[in-house]
Amino acid sequence: MSMSDLINKDYPDFVNLSTNLVDLEKVINDLKTPLDSIKSDVDSVKSSLDDEIGQIMSKLSEKLLIEKRRIVLKLLMNWQRSVKVTNEMIGNPNGPQKISGDHVQRIAFEFCQLKNSLSICAGEEKSTILTQDIDKLSQVLENIMRDLFIDCITSLDKIFSSEKKQQLRHVLKSYSLLGKEKHAEQLYSQYVVEPYIDQFVNEDYLQNNIQKLDGVYEKILEFIDSQEEFFSIVSQIHSSGTNEENKNNNIINNGFDFLINSVWSCILSKLEYNMSSIFSASDADLFHQNFKKSFDFVSKFEAKCIKIDKNFLSNFNQSQSFKYFIKKWPIQVYYQIRFQEIVYHFESDLIKYSYPNPDKSDNLCLNITDCLLKKLDFIWSEQQCFLKCLLPQFWKLNLQIINRYSSFFNCLIRSKIEQLEKVDSLVDLSSDLDISFNVLNDLNQLYEFKLPNVFDGVIAPVIRTCSQNVPISSLKEAFNFSIQMLKESEVFLIDFVSKTIIQKCLAQLKLANDIPRLYRRTNRQRPENSLPYVKSAVESIQTFRDTYSGEDKSAEQNNIVKKCVLNIVDSVCISYQSIASDLLESVRKMEDSLKRLQRVTQRNKSINSSNNSSLITDDDKIRFQIYLDIVEFGRVLDSQFEFKGDSNYDSLFKLVEQYAILKQDNNSAQRAIDEENEIN
Repeated sequence: MSMSDLINKDYPDFVNLSTNLVDLEKVINDLKTPLDSIKSDVDSVKSSLDDEIGQIMSKLSEKLLIEKRRIVLKLLMNWQRSVKVTNEMIGNPNGPQKISGDHVQRIAFEFCQLKNSLSICAGEEKSTILTQDIDKLSQVLENIMRDLFIDCITSLDKIFSSEKKQQLRHVLKSYSLLGKEKHAEQLYSQYVVEPYIDQFVNEDYLQNNIQKLDGVYEKILEFIDSQEEFFSIVSQIHSSGTNEENKNNNIINNGFDFLINSVWSCILSKLEYNMSSIFSASDADLFHQNFKKSFDFVSKFEAKCIKIDKNFLSNFNQSQSFKYFIKKWPIQVYYQIRFQEIVYHFESDLIKYSYPNPDKSDNLCLNITDCLLKKLDFIWSEQQCFLKCLLPQFWKLNLQIINRYSSFFNCLIRSKIEQLEKVDSLVDLSSDLDISFNVLNDLNQLYEFKLPNVFDGVIAPVIRTCSQNVPISSLKEAFNFSIQMLKESEVFLIDFVSKTIIQKCLAQLKLANDIPRLYRRTNRQRPENSLPYVKSAVESIQTFRDTYSGEDKSAEQNNIVKKCVLNIVDSVCISYQSIASDLLESVRKMEDSLKRLQRVTQRNKSINSSNNSSLITDDDKIRFQIYLDIVEFGRVLDSQFEFKGDSNYDSLFKLVEQYAILKQDNNSAQRAIDEENEIN
C-alpha cells in the first residue's frame, strides 16, 4: 500500500497530527529542569556512599590484619610451649628407656601442630627459627618411630603380645599423622618382606625345588598367611580410629598400602633380578608354563589380599608395578614362535596331503585333516598354547589355518579338473579317485560335525573364560563363514570325480564311431544284439559305485556317491547323445552320397538291376545297431541304477526311436522304408 493511499484512508487523523504537536517542545523543556536536579542529587548521594564504603573496607582490612597478627602472636607463644612439651616427651633419644607408642603418637600430633603453625606464620621474623626447630624435631621423631616400628614388625614371627600390637597401632597412626606412609612401607619391605623373599625367589631354589616355579609361588603365598595379624592391625586402623580423626581434624590421611607397595613391589623386584629366566620366551613350552603359573599365582595372591582389603583389586590393577609386571612378559615374541611352529608343521603336512590317517576312530581318512583338528585343539589348549591376553591373535590364526586348508584343496582340485579337460587319458585314475573320496569324506566331516563341535566344545568355552563381553554369536558367524569354503571344495570335488568317471565312460562310448566300419560293404547280417562297449561304459559307473559305496561305507559317503552317479548318468547321456547324433549325421551324409552315385550309374543300366539290391542297406544296419546300443544302454542303466537320466535319456532315445521298425523282417522293413520315403 502506497503513502498516498494511507493518507487518503485516514485523512482526518493526518490533518490533526500537526495540531497535536503544537507546544510539545515547551512541555519537554519544562520536564528537563526537574529531571536534571534529581540526577544531580543521586550522583551526590552515590559519591557519599562510595566514600563511606571505602572507609569501612579500610577499617575491616586493618582489623583482619590485626586479627592475623594476634593469631600469629598466639601461635608463636604456643610454639615455645609445644617445643618444650615435645622435648620433654622425647627425653634422651639415646637413653636406655624407650619411648612408648602412645607417647610417639602424641609427639606426632604436637609435631603436626607445629607444622600447621609454621604454615600460618610463614614470612614472620620468627618463622626461620621455627623451621629449624621443626627440622630437628622431625629427624629425631623419624628415628624414634623407625626404631619402634622395626621392633614391632620384627617381632611378628615370635609371640606377638597385646602390648606390641598396641605399640604397632600407635606407630602406624603416627606415620599416618605425619604423612610418612611410604617410609613405613619401605621399612616393612626392607626388614620383613625382602629377607623372606630372598630365601625362595632365586635360581638355586627354582632349580632344586621339586615343584619348581609352583614351589616358589607357594612359599610367597605362605608369607601372606604368616603376616595376617599385621595386615589385620593395618586394616583396623584404616577402618576405625583413623577415619574418625580424619573427619574431625582433616589431618590424618591413611595411605598405607603394604600389600602393593611393600609385598608386591618386592616380589616383582626379586622375580626380575633373581629369577629373570622365567620371562624368557626362547622355549615356548616353558614360557607358556611359567606365564600360566605366574598369573595363576597372581589370582591366588589377589584372592588372599581381597580378604584383607576389599579395595585391593581396583588399586592393584591400576598400580604401575602390576602394569610393569604384565609388560615384562614378551607375549608377542611367544606368539611369533608359536605361529611359526604351527604354520611350519601344518604346511609340511599339506605337502603330504595324500597320506592316510593312521587313526581311523575319528572317521577321518587323511592325516592332514587330523592334523588340522589337532592344530586347532592345540591353539585353544590353555594347558599347552593358548594365553588369554593373545585371544585376538589366536582367533585370527585359527581362521587362517582353516582358510589355508580350504584354499589348498580348492587349488588342487581346480588344477586336476584343468588336467582332465586337457588330457584324453587319465594316469593313476584309481589313485586320484581314492584321494578324492578321502578328501570328500573329510570335508563333509569337517563341515557337518568336526569344526562346529570344535567351536561349541573348545573355542566358545575358552573365549567365555577370557571375557563375558565377547560376542560369541558374532564370532560363531565369522567361524561359519570361514568354513563355507569347505562346502565349495566339496562341490569341486564331486565335479572332479564325476568328470573322471565320465571320461572313462566316454572312452568306451566313443567306440560307437567304429560301427560304420563293421557294416559298410562287409555283407554282415542285420545286428541282433548291442555291442560290448555299451556294457563296458556302464560297468565303469557300476564299478565306481560298488567300490566307493556300500554298507561298510559311511552314510555321508554313500550319499556323495549317489549324487555323483546321478550326475555321471546325466552327463553321459548328454555326451552319448552328441556322439550318436554326429554318427547318424555322418551316416546320412554317406547315404546321400551313395544315392547320388547310384543315380548316375543307373542311367547306364537297366531299371530291373536295382531290384537285385539288398532290401536293408548297410546304412540301415548301422542305424539299427545304434538303436540297439542305445536301448541296451537305457536298459542297463535302469537295471543297475534305477535311473536313466530322465529327460536326457529321453532325448537320446528320440534320436533312434524311428529305427525301431528295422526289427521287422526284411520285406516288411523294405515296405516300411518305401512308405516313409514316399511320405518324405
